[in-house]
Amino acid sequence: MFSRLIIDALKGYNIQFCAKVVDYVHTSATLILVERGKDRRFINYVGANTYLGFEHVTECYSEVKPKYFFLAMGALGVR
Repeated sequence: MFSRLIIDALKGYNIQFCAKVVDYVHTSATLILVERGKDRRFINYVGANTYLGFEHVTECYSEVKPKYFFLAMGALGVR
């Protein structure tokens, strides 16, 4: 899974992080279609993002205590 690659890379650089891995569910992805003179179009597969709940994010925030924090609107799941 792609998540394991990212986790290993972060660990390799000693970056402090908190992750949630959902087995048998793919990482989310967005394809952006750009055509000259037209609005961009987005095709999104939400994947494992639907399993990312507010509780997990707040627990991670408390555990890691980041200097900077960014959460995209609508990024938390509903499961």
